[in-house]
Amino acid sequence: MILQPDLLLLDEPTAQLDPIATKEFISLLQRVHDELGITVIISEHQLDDILPLSNQLWLMDGGEITYQGPVAGGLAAIWAQPALREFVPDVPHVFLQNELIAPADIAALPLTVVSGKQLIERQQWQLTHAKRKIATNDQVTILQAKHVSFQYEKNDPYVLDQLNLEVHTGDWLAIVGKNGTGKSTLLKLLIGLLQPRHGAIKLQGKKIGKWAQAELFKTVGYLSQTPSDHFSYDSVRQEFIERARQLKRVTPEQVAEEMLAKLGLQTLAERNPQDASGGEQQLIALGIVLLAQPQLLLLDEPTKGLDPIRKRALGELLTRLQAEGLTLIMASHDMAFSARFASQCALLFDGTIVSEEEPYAFFAHNFFYTTTINRMLRSQLPEALNWEEVHA
Repeated sequence: MILQPDLLLLDEPTAQLDPIATKEFISLLQRVHDELGITVIISEHQLDDILPLSNQLWLMDGGEITYQGPVAGGLAAIWAQPALREFVPDVPHVFLQNELIAPADIAALPLTVVSGKQLIERQQWQLTHAKRKIATNDQVTILQAKHVSFQYEKNDPYVLDQLNLEVHTGDWLAIVGKNGTGKSTLLKLLIGLLQPRHGAIKLQGKKIGKWAQAELFKTVGYLSQTPSDHFSYDSVRQEFIERARQLKRVTPEQVAEEMLAKLGLQTLAERNPQDASGGEQQLIALGIVLLAQPQLLLLDEPTKGLDPIRKRALGELLTRLQAEGLTLIMASHDMAFSARFASQCALLFDGTIVSEEEPYAFFAHNFFYTTTINRMLRSQLPEALNWEEVHA
């Protein structure tokens, strides 16, 4: 902005921001547009906050722009293709999915929480809510952190302070919190990449520091925020084959093909992983981690850069693995994904876990850390979290 541009191009600018920071950024962006007259073009997968401020919507498919025009027309074009409907933001999705507004009247479609709430009240629509089934665990503790404190340098303030956490086999725990609150640091402590200043972390009853590194990394998989750290070879297929060989899998080539299919990466098999998009790199790195068949999987912002279709596919894959016995701990800013798939949610604030509950109780009790659907329908359906749970 120092150079006073006439055009501002942004590539998924909110992908790594927490919900509060996202709203602050969008508000700033709106002021830049309105007060300085700067044209803003944003490449974005998540449209909930961006679309209400936009006067144009462009759709791309296969390297081509397939629609360019008003937002309402763009939503109609998306809705006309069932395979793309995941891209429709949550607020308008509820109205279209339940046929409260016909596609022909899409110009009247609410795009914000406030306009959606007002329309429901004005029309006196009575909606119903169907909860998803939350996976249950076997109450066997797989990981425990007791009174853990951590600071990067001796005189620095504590990033984590007297933190306690207990995770059971079969849990899918989503840890949410603002940027810089220590979520990534916590994951690194849990896998032994960092050592606590005080307190203890135990995996299967044994202190993390007592585990042999090779055995630890077979038992615990870790996907960092920098997926390229996992890459060593010139093609995605070769990454998977060589990792399978390192793990002494019996048929590395077959194992690699199965992982490519499982993650929907067949079309990227011969591509250099460094040339893949950010979201594709996330999936490639996840595949490398999953080849070890870990018992516990730590994920740091796993949905970053993923479009809604691949995001749902990822959630469904991890749900299947959870049903097979995998335990997951995920740091995330993605409230809708956490609400849709996690079995437990925790809020990290001021260096410690301040609340931990199952998703319906957790998000119903939060104002900022909740979903768009919950904010819109809280007065009528206090536990509604995602559009697929809401019915007319």
